[in-house]
Amino acid sequence: MCSFFLSSGAKVGNDWWLKKWTDFNGAADPNVTLKSFDNTAYIYTNDGQGTELIANTMPFTSLIFNPFATGKSDLTVSATSTLDEDFRNETFYYLGIYAAFGASVVLANNLQSLTTLVGALFASRRLHTKLLNAVMYSPLRFFETTPIGRILNRFSKDIENIDSAVMDSVHYFINQIIQAATIITVIGSVAPVFLLATPFIAISYIIVAKRYLETSRELKRFESTTRSPTYAQFSETLAGVCTIRAYGQEERFADMNKIKVDGNHKPFFYVWAANRWLCLRTDLISAIVVLCAGLAVVFTGIPAGWAALCISYSLDFTNALLWTVRMHAEMEMNMNSVERVEEYSGIEQEPPAIIESNRPDPSWPSQGAIQVKDVSIRYAPELPDVLKNVSFAIRPHEKVAVVGRTGAGKSTLSLAFFRILPISSGSIHIDGVDINQIGLFDLRSRLTIIPQDPVLFTGTLRSNLDPLEQNDDQTLWEALKRVHFLESMQQQATAENDEKLITIEDSTVASSVVATDVGSGITLDYTVTENGGNFSQGQRQLLCLARSLIQRNKVIFLDEATASVDNETDAKIQGTIRKEFADSTIICIAHRLRTVIDYDKILVLDKGQVLEFGSPLDLIEKSNVGAFRSMCEETGEFEELVEIARIASANGKFKANNY
Repeated sequence: MCSFFLSSGAKVGNDWWLKKWTDFNGAADPNVTLKSFDNTAYIYTNDGQGTELIANTMPFTSLIFNPFATGKSDLTVSATSTLDEDFRNETFYYLGIYAAFGASVVLANNLQSLTTLVGALFASRRLHTKLLNAVMYSPLRFFETTPIGRILNRFSKDIENIDSAVMDSVHYFINQIIQAATIITVIGSVAPVFLLATPFIAISYIIVAKRYLETSRELKRFESTTRSPTYAQFSETLAGVCTIRAYGQEERFADMNKIKVDGNHKPFFYVWAANRWLCLRTDLISAIVVLCAGLAVVFTGIPAGWAALCISYSLDFTNALLWTVRMHAEMEMNMNSVERVEEYSGIEQEPPAIIESNRPDPSWPSQGAIQVKDVSIRYAPELPDVLKNVSFAIRPHEKVAVVGRTGAGKSTLSLAFFRILPISSGSIHIDGVDINQIGLFDLRSRLTIIPQDPVLFTGTLRSNLDPLEQNDDQTLWEALKRVHFLESMQQQATAENDEKLITIEDSTVASSVVATDVGSGITLDYTVTENGGNFSQGQRQLLCLARSLIQRNKVIFLDEATASVDNETDAKIQGTIRKEFADSTIICIAHRLRTVIDYDKILVLDKGQVLEFGSPLDLIEKSNVGAFRSMCEETGEFEELVEIARIASANGKFKANNY
């Protein structure tokens, strides 16, 4: 604000000094009259009694003399008169002060711009950091319930407005407010009678401004809200372009996009229509201001210099009034972006990543014993419980399968262990540590989950298998080999490239596979596109399994991790799990009973409650109407499943060849 007042004051001072300069006459004394005759200049003083010639003085030759002056003298004009020097000194004096005022205007404007830009930079950086932290640390349910277009809109258009438009509109609005106030002050001080018209001008301005601001504010909000669906559909179309082309729906999606773009352009058009409405009325008010200023000058008889300053300032009032209203609207519309960013900056946050006062031992969990006691979970505070008083215990190194029909709460149970969904009541202890009492980083970094929808990132095989670069290439190749990923790539390449084999060699691992691209080999630097789009669903799940194998955590969750692979590959993966994770506790959400029939325990859920919990053979033979027995009978492989369960029970351990 100091820079704004300094800039405005410098401009007014500059104009005032220009007015003072224009009032300057060639003679220093107002009682002196210049006259000439026969190209000879004379100076006479007006003493009220008559005219007397003053000797030893003269004007310099650039003055325009009055040809009708009377009287003459034989006094000759000298080229080196003192009056010439005085006039030159006066000129340099006024010019120097005017130059100083001009320099102060430039410096004040630069200071104002610099202050504005630096303030805008810091404000935008803080808001962006605040928004980024809020979104990155928001509960995962936020991403499930919020369209991706809304989030993209905040990080794209809204942040762009904050970076470039918000501070500009604030800057210009304040500048125009001060300029309008300065104009009113100058005119009112020169011609006080003008102040009588000020209340009527202010009322007219307020009426026009209020109607325009109310309209433009809502139109801008409509424009912002209709932009998000456009972003959302565009990103969704890119993700599903293959499906759209497969079904020949390109034209329909193009038409949908045009409709959304048109819907976004409608409020944009009306915003500018409202601007034209504003211009007409502000021009009318400004014309009234000029009229009032002119009448005040005429009827008050103020000096010519002040009259010129008053009229020129009243003419500037047109732009000042127009841009004050428009910048106020622009500022409100741009501040809408700040409001939207601030809204997302205040969303609910996850618990802290690290609680220094309650950090688990670095080796935790060392055994993998799990105790679940009366756990209830709901997706939102206003919704009913999805899991209801679930209780069970898992001993170290046990393999437990969670089965149940759709909606039984199987995936919700796995989310509870990672505290992706908050536990509304009850507790979960892993090796005696209550997971609700430790930080999320300490919890999630010590557990492993292989989801049904595998997650891969743009990069390479190496960056996806070992993001933190904690393992050597030998370990990565071994993991890929053990989960049969290389075999899968070989089968794919055999089908696509007519069995053109290429050898992948490592310092300790060598595997002959088929190149997915003719003439190129698969290395750890093999490119992984966005979401792993250059791999099949099954191959992406194998890569996630390899990543888990490298981490070797003691507690592992498989959320239908092999749902997208064939039975043969599933059998191989289960054999790898039994062999490689023999020292880990595994909780597997099963989609094939054949996959988990030889697990240590089976947990049967229904409607968020535990129906049965025990070994597979016990649950099958316990009752003819048991839930797990009924599920086995519905598969059509009941006898075979019973035989596998008996063999597993007799052996008391996992064996891949039991398949």
